Formats: sequence, C-alpha cells, structure tokens
Amino acid sequence: MTKVLHLIPDEKVTPFVQEVYESAFPGQNKFRVVGPKTKEAFRFTLPASNVSLARPSYFFSREMQADLKTATLLVVHFMNPWFARAIWKAPSHTRVVWSGWGMDYQMIVPEFRDKRFLPKTQMILNTAGELREKNTRNRQKKTLKTILTSILFRNWVQKMQARVDYVFVLPCEYRVLKSALPKLTAKLCELNYYSVEKTFRGGPEQMKGPDILLGNSNDPMNNHIDAIEALAGLDLGDRRVIVPLSYGDNEQYKNLVLTEGARLLGRRFIPIKAFLPIEEYYQCIRSCGTVIMNHRCQQAIGNVAYAIYKGACIIIRNENPVGQYFKSQGCSIRQVTSSNEWTTLLKQELSPTEIQNNRAAIEGHWNTKEIINRIRMLAAN
Repeated sequence: MTKVLHLIPDEKVTPFVQEVYESAFPGQNKFRVVGPKTKEAFRFTLPASNVSLARPSYFFSREMQADLKTATLLVVHFMNPWFARAIWKAPSHTRVVWSGWGMDYQMIVPEFRDKRFLPKTQMILNTAGELREKNTRNRQKKTLKTILTSILFRNWVQKMQARVDYVFVLPCEYRVLKSALPKLTAKLCELNYYSVEKTFRGGPEQMKGPDILLGNSNDPMNNHIDAIEALAGLDLGDRRVIVPLSYGDNEQYKNLVLTEGARLLGRRFIPIKAFLPIEEYYQCIRSCGTVIMNHRCQQAIGNVAYAIYKGACIIIRNENPVGQYFKSQGCSIRQVTSSNEWTTLLKQELSPTEIQNNRAAIEGHWNTKEIINRIRMLAAN
C-alpha cells in the first residue's frame, strides 16, 4: 500500500494538492506544512487529521525519521533547505518526488536566477534595497541569516540530488536543471493540481472585454514596473489595467507597484490588494479579454491555464518557458520579445476557432482523471 508523506508550504495551491492526492491515494497521505507559527494560523491549508505543522526543529527530529520510515512515497512541494535535508535523510525504500514550483529551482540554477528581472524592475528593486539596508543592524542580521541559509541549502541540495527519483519542472527547463545539479538522475514527470472540473469551470463562461489583466502576484518576477511604463505609453482609451497584488508576501514591492501604477496609469490602474475568495476573484477579472504575463521565468501556470480556458488572449514573453509549455499542448498564445509588440496585439482578439481549440486542449490535459493518473504513476513499479 502506498503511504505518502508531503512536505509543503502553506500556499494558495496547498488545498488543491490535498484534494487531488486524497483522490489518488485515499486515506494514505500525511501533510507536514511549513510557514505559520501555529497550526491555527494556516492561511490556505485545509484543516484535517492528517495535517500537521512542521517547525524547523521537525527536520532534525526522530518524528521526521519515523515519518520517512513509514512512507513509501515522499513528495516535496517547493524545494527549500529543510525539505532538501529530509530528502537526504530518506531511507532507500522511500521513493522521492520533487514537485518544482518555479521559484525554488530558479534560485538554485544561475541561468534562471540571473535573468528574472527586466531593467526598470531591477532598478527599482536596487533602489529599494539601498534604502532598506541603511539600517546597519538589520543589514548585519539579514546578511548572517542569508549566508547561513545559503550554506545549508547548498550543502543539503548537493547531498539530496542523487536521491530524487522524479522531478517536475517544465520540459525545456529539465536540461538546465540537470546541468546545475550533475548528480540529479531523476526522471521527468508532470504534476498539475488545478483541474478543469474543480477550478477552471468556476466563474464566468468567458473572460471577455476590453480590460487587461497584468501579472498574478506581488512577486517582482512579474516585472510590473516595466509593463506599467510600457502600457502608460500606449493609447489605452478607457481600458483598465487590473493588477492582482494580494498573493505573496513582498509588501515593500507591492507598495512600489501601487505608487508607480497610480502615477503612470491613473484611474485606469485597478490593483487587487486584498486576498479574495476564488469566485469573487473570477468576477473581478471577467472583463479582461487580454492577459499580460511579463515574467521572464516560469510562474503562474495555473493562472495562465485558467485564462486560456476562459478564452482570453495571452501575451507572454518569448523567453518564459510557460509559453512553449502551453503551445506544446496545442494552445494558441501570443509570444513576444518585447513590449514594443503589445500595440498591435492589444487590438487583437482570439478567433472563435482559437478559443474553441484552446478550451479543448486544456480539457484534454487538465482534466481530473488525467491529473490523478499522472500522480498514481509515481507509485507504480
């Protein structure tokens, strides 16, 4: 019988992970969740008898060793130093899966890490960093913590990489990841946690209208500043730019985006500042017939899949592997090398045939049955 130990942060995707793994392996999952200081403070994780809070001390405890000993499958959702140590300590009979979320392996691989930001966003981050670091005591405290965490991470990643049996990254990222982690012999797998039935069918029948959805979170990898400056130079008329900033914990960057958005776009800038129930969020973005994802690296796969399913025109940077990922599934999206191409694309809509084909592609790849079958394959002999 398959017994699954999950190491996972308390994040927006966590309840979807809980649900889909319980469908795949009913009653055989144990979730150790990191993030809040108390179990009562979980923001996203669904309370259940198989859910426990994992403090840093857990990863040095006999309790972790007991969990690993009884698990036939260890699934690490988003790599961090503590999860890397758990993989390293996993017994040989435990099959190990690394479910990459983008930012975790981007921080390990220089080729990903060093290309995350566009010039305007990088400049404003540098300026904000200089202001923040004026306090010497805070700078020293942060530097020591960062150095220690980095040393531990590098050490444990080097020790754990040969123990990973399966890894989920985008196919075009797999070669780069393996070049950075030469001892990694893991097989490439695909893991999706949002489904057509549970997620994408919610909300309006179609995202249709003149407004523009920009980005997915308050993470600087959205490159909001570059995008907002580019949009401010275009004739948008009455089109609004709706910018979700409620997801993530980078409050300083969020405030920078709020300031620049209001300054450059005025009344057309509509930030979503508070975290909303999913149906309410869907209603907020229903008038966005165009979606701009200005990331240079992988992020927002679930958001893009939803928008594709709902008939929106997706504009995504050419170097972002998410574009190729969805094109390989048969989806029609608009890939660009710079914001100079937005002028023409913002005047376009998808054809009825493209909308129909996009929805069929998402239904074929992101349906519950396929998602669960891919998960069950992880435990197959």
